[in-house]
Amino acid sequence: MLASAENIVIGYEPGNSYGDWGACFWQTSRNGKLVCVGGVGTGFNARTGAEMMRRLQAIQAEDTPISWSQIERSGLGPA
Repeated sequence: MLASAENIVIGYEPGNSYGDWGACFWQTSRNGKLVCVGGVGTGFNARTGAEMMRRLQAIQAEDTPISWSQIERSGLGPA
């Protein structure tokens, strides 16, 4: 049996160099509400990371489904 879940990328933390990814932040639906469930490294190499950044910036939203303070309170943001 394989456990899986649908998650939504809600943002990212920049890495150490320009255009680099630090971590992606995820949400999932629980009881009809979106909740922050984690931050994970991407595992992207430089080429894939740059391509993904280009694609995501093209569809970037002005509003976010969760505030940075909610990410920090969840223990997922930077200390």
